[in-house]
Amino acid sequence: LRRTSSETLESSTEPSPPEHHVPRGAEATTASKGGLCGLNNLGNTCFMNSALQCLSNTEPLRSYFLANDPVTGRKRFETVLNTKNPLGSGGAIARSFSKLLEEMWLGGRTAVPPRQLKHEVGDFAPRFSGYGQQDSQELLAFLLDGLHEDINLVQTKPYVDMDIKNDGRSDKDIADETWKKYLMRNKSFIVDLFQGQYRSTVTCPLCNTVSKTFDPFMYLSLSIPTSSEMLVVSITLVRADPSIPLCKYKLRVAKQGNISDMKMEIQNVTKIKQSDMVAVGIEKCVIERIYDDAFVLTDLGDKDEVYIYELSHSIDNSNYIVVTVQHCEERIIPVKYSYKEYPKQEMIPFGFPLVIEVPKVECTFGNLYAMIESQCRQQPKLATKTFLWIPLRGT
Repeated sequence: LRRTSSETLESSTEPSPPEHHVPRGAEATTASKGGLCGLNNLGNTCFMNSALQCLSNTEPLRSYFLANDPVTGRKRFETVLNTKNPLGSGGAIARSFSKLLEEMWLGGRTAVPPRQLKHEVGDFAPRFSGYGQQDSQELLAFLLDGLHEDINLVQTKPYVDMDIKNDGRSDKDIADETWKKYLMRNKSFIVDLFQGQYRSTVTCPLCNTVSKTFDPFMYLSLSIPTSSEMLVVSITLVRADPSIPLCKYKLRVAKQGNISDMKMEIQNVTKIKQSDMVAVGIEKCVIERIYDDAFVLTDLGDKDEVYIYELSHSIDNSNYIVVTVQHCEERIIPVKYSYKEYPKQEMIPFGFPLVIEVPKVECTFGNLYAMIESQCRQQPKLATKTFLWIPLRGT
């Protein structure tokens, strides 16, 4: 995703109220109350009002259409109006939009009807000419495109060959050339403020040739997850420093999310890198499962508890071996057989399991027990002489 800016236009500062005109019924208003103005519905035009309020509160756009040119005394946008552009409205949409902003921000009124702007929009887009409900995003797209064409600095659009060769060039070179050619036909404050580039990559499955294109965009449509699409997951974070107590989190993630998404949420909160985490499932004091990053969260059972252990080194660091440690107690249990009792040795898990890292070059049982003992000293009632350990990585 790429933001660019042409060098021709600059955003202006907040303007002073115009001296030559005050809207009907308006009085001088303080800056603190500027913009506290509603829009009257003209039938079922709340779809239009919501879009206009969003644009009205986009400060750089508002400043541009309200600012006066210090040389001519006219509105700044009027000095660049492209009235001959066949794709524009001859400046009508830009003028009516500026007029509406003036009434909302400088007129001192609590509500205004956007009749003039609706009339101009309806003239150039008949689907918006009535008073019925329409799609707000479609209206917003048309309005921004109309404003762009009305203030487009390119008076006569030349033919531009957009066939740009890759030839092993860097993404920056291809993107810059594409954008320069795009600006040969489209150059306005709307482009500076709202437009960028998509990068699309296509790889041929037969010859493995990679083709990259950079396409301009003005809108990004994002779905809003509903409560039915979200999942609340409880996790327990175990820090690498044993002196830090356990901390429980409840995370809201998308239902189609996975363990990697959950780690990302933890990273955002704690600043622990994803590569320094390992997710496990614990049941009856034993680590029963190591969760892969691709594990889908909806596959978790109702009673599954997820624990995330922080590692001192990345899970991909081949110089260390990560092992899990379960605390076990050795017990002798009598077992009856043929009317007689025989002693049977069993290992009973207890306490909280550990995840530790051991340098591969020094991975001896002596060092392993020393590290386990060091961890257990800071966890009362967990120390024991007998351990079961299961390697997570390495040999």
